[in-house]
Amino acid sequence: MEKKSALIQKRNRRRLLKLLVPVLSALGVVLAAAAVLLILNRQELLLSVDGEEEITVEYGADFTAPKASAVCTNSLLPVRRQAEVTVDNPFDPEKLGDYTIRYRAQFRKLEAEKTVLVHLVDTEAPKITLLSDPEQKNGVNSAYKEEGYEAFDNYDGDLTEKVVRKEADGKVVYTVSDSSGNAAEAVREIVYSDLVPVITLAGGEEITLEVHTPYEEPGF
Repeated sequence: MEKKSALIQKRNRRRLLKLLVPVLSALGVVLAAAAVLLILNRQELLLSVDGEEEITVEYGADFTAPKASAVCTNSLLPVRRQAEVTVDNPFDPEKLGDYTIRYRAQFRKLEAEKTVLVHLVDTEAPKITLLSDPEQKNGVNSAYKEEGYEAFDNYDGDLTEKVVRKEADGKVVYTVSDSSGNAAEAVREIVYSDLVPVITLAGGEEITLEVHTPYEEPGF
């Protein structure tokens, strides 16, 4: 009985081995294929920013940092996963200069970074306003009396004190520049008048005297 039982167990083991061999072989193939896929499948974190990498913005214009998105892709598997993007934006709309906006994305051990360079510039020239006095008369041989002027810049503000004034050939030329080198000029043509002298008589134009009373000049 013991020998018969041992033979039965031996036969069962052989049958089990015959069944396990193809299963293990198939499992080995699957594992090998999975290993090859893992080796060949390359993950990549793609970070994209809308627009150009370098932007010029005029002072006073509305500006919003470009939007960005990031996605993790696989070279063999059609799997795409969105990744969070953080933005470091030091842009100051009130101060001219160059600013670097940095975009960073991270997905597990993958990292990606992109930058956008922003130039905040001022290309607008100052404005010079010439004031005038309608009551002022300029004699041909008399020096011109300045009627006044103002200068204002969109970035620097009041530039009246920095105006350079030059008078020549019947004209007055006013020039001024802002901190960005934008220059402005205004020209005033002096209108000369041939002024008629005015004599004012003290006491009026008529005087009444008694007969034999001497005339005394009241002045003029």
